[in-house]
Amino acid sequence: MSIDEFLPTHSVFQDYDKLSFDYVPDELVHREDAQRRLTTLFVPLLKGRPQNVIITGPIGSGKTALAVWFCREFQRLAADRGRTIRYVLVNCRRRRTPAAIMLAVLNDFSFFPDRGFSLSEMLDALQKHLEKGIDLILVLDEADFMLRKSGSELVYLLTRFHDERQDARGSISLILISQQQIQTMIEPAALSTFRRGNRVHLEHYPRDVIRAIVEQRVGLAFNPGTVMPDAIDLIADIAGEKGDARYAIEMLEKAGLLGDERGGERVTVEEVRAAKAMIYPVFDEETLGELERHQKVLLLAIAMALRETAYTTTGEIEGTYRQICEELGDDPRGHTQVWKYIRDLDAHGLIEAQVGPGEGKGRTTLIRLSIQDMPVALLIDRLRADLGI
Repeated sequence: MSIDEFLPTHSVFQDYDKLSFDYVPDELVHREDAQRRLTTLFVPLLKGRPQNVIITGPIGSGKTALAVWFCREFQRLAADRGRTIRYVLVNCRRRRTPAAIMLAVLNDFSFFPDRGFSLSEMLDALQKHLEKGIDLILVLDEADFMLRKSGSELVYLLTRFHDERQDARGSISLILISQQQIQTMIEPAALSTFRRGNRVHLEHYPRDVIRAIVEQRVGLAFNPGTVMPDAIDLIADIAGEKGDARYAIEMLEKAGLLGDERGGERVTVEEVRAAKAMIYPVFDEETLGELERHQKVLLLAIAMALRETAYTTTGEIEGTYRQICEELGDDPRGHTQVWKYIRDLDAHGLIEAQVGPGEGKGRTTLIRLSIQDMPVALLIDRLRADLGI
């Protein structure tokens, strides 16, 4: 049997790419206030004065989409006024060190070899590009991952970029994006360049806005009449509980694929129910795949300890960790290394570790999973499969 026979003869999709997380529509639904605020903050850049802004908000609230939409539109606006704006988006979950971030920025301009150049040399190379009269807006998405791993040195250097280059043309502005309030992660010398008012915070989308976003993507990505209105309603009901547009779009995409698999004529509530069963709002396969073997073993130990409770302690998980290592035939790491793994898992956003009261007057580290929307049993099965247990 040829693989061609498995291809759908009809499809509900007219433009599948419009469901990509990287796609940003020309119009953002219900974000006019944030768009106006961000535009106002960056007006001085039209006269060459760089600006630094922090955008915060929960997962799926449209932080990255807002930043990309703004940069794209501001680039056009500046061009109409004779200025050259260029923007670069770097995801700090994938690139967590200053060198990796700068390498991505430089390669956006032209090829730059990865040969161990110092940060100072990379900044000098960037300056040569900006001397052509380019104002750069650097968007650091999920900036908390960089700040946890590497501190705020890069933020400081970029915000002070022109201190020693007073006569240089071009400028660098920063947009830092995070789910968290990251001001406490930035050293005062760097934070001082972010004016107190240079904050844009996004709230969860209400259910009716989630529905409007889904309707917009249906119109862009699907053939007319293929997605039933009650399917749109169900997606809005499910994703509206958390106000998570990202979850809604992913559910719509999966429902569409199931629609194709089942004949390619329409997407009903049955496809939506099946799509919901396939995904979890904040489960990040890519992050899980990045973990080292013993980090996965420790995460498995944490998950096993949390099957029937919300919190566990380092003492409890270390015993389970050693048992799993014995089952795998691996030598367990010492307490210091295990503590480092805990901090690494926290930095990855998979767990949250916080110091709390212990026995008597002592203190202990309390640990909980950050993947709240994924059943612990499924995480355990996923990690066991990865480890070959």
